[in-house]
Amino acid sequence: MPVIELSYSRLQKLIGKVSKKQISDSLPFLGLDIESEDKDLVRIEYSPNRPDYSTDFGIALGLQGLLGIKTGLLKLTVKKSKNYSITVKPSVSKIRPFVTGIIAKNGKIDDKTIKQFMTMQEDLHFGI
Repeated sequence: MPVIELSYSRLQKLIGKVSKKQISDSLPFLGLDIESEDKDLVRIEYSPNRPDYSTDFGIALGLQGLLGIKTGLLKLTVKKSKNYSITVKPSVSKIRPFVTGIIAKNGKIDDKTIKQFMTMQEDLHFGI
C-alpha cells in the first residue's frame, strides 16, 4: 500500500480550525492507517483505490467533510480552450491509450506540493 508523509500544521491550514488530535483521531474514519508520527509529521498508508488521498489536499478535503466543516461536492469552473492540445505519438498509443491533462493558471505551487504530485504520479504508475 502507498504511504504519504504529511505535516499536521499544513493539514491544519488546509482544513481550518482543528487540532492535531482531531486530525489524528479522524484519519482512521477515512480508511487511512497511521504508520508513524513524529512531532509535526505523520506517515499515512492509503488505499490505491483512493488516489485523492495521495496528497494533503485530498486528505484535507475528506477531513473537512467528515468533520462537517465543508460538505457537498466541490464546485470547479472548467473552461474549454482551443489554444492547447495534447499529441500522443503513435508508438506510445498502445501502451497509454488514454491521456488527460489540465492547465491551471494563477495559482501558487510550493516545493512540497510539487513533490506530492510527483509521488502521486509514481504511486498511480505502480498501482495501475
